[in-house]
Amino acid sequence: MSRSVYGYRFVARDALALLARIKAIAATRVHYGYRRVHVMLQRDGWKDHHKRVYRLYRAEGLSLRQKRPKRNKSARLAVMSENIRYGALSMSAGEQLAN
Repeated sequence: MSRSVYGYRFVARDALALLARIKAIAATRVHYGYRRVHVMLQRDGWKDHHKRVYRLYRAEGLSLRQKRPKRNKSARLAVMSENIRYGALSMSAGEQLAN
């Protein structure tokens, strides 16, 4: 690596223009997450890294809601009479025969 690199001073770019563009994309395309917003920015000519886009996207509260995974419903218990339900776990085989 060149010695001149050691003296390099990084100049932070202003994020206001990028943030305004992210908000504009998120406003027109409501269901787009940060990944699709990043692709749209790349198509517009922005050279920003996806991590920066993600950080700004989260900081502005534009994140989409997380969907809960679907759960399997347990089997319904059989109704024997008005207020009594019998399931496989509630009574043993001997008790069921005795009743």
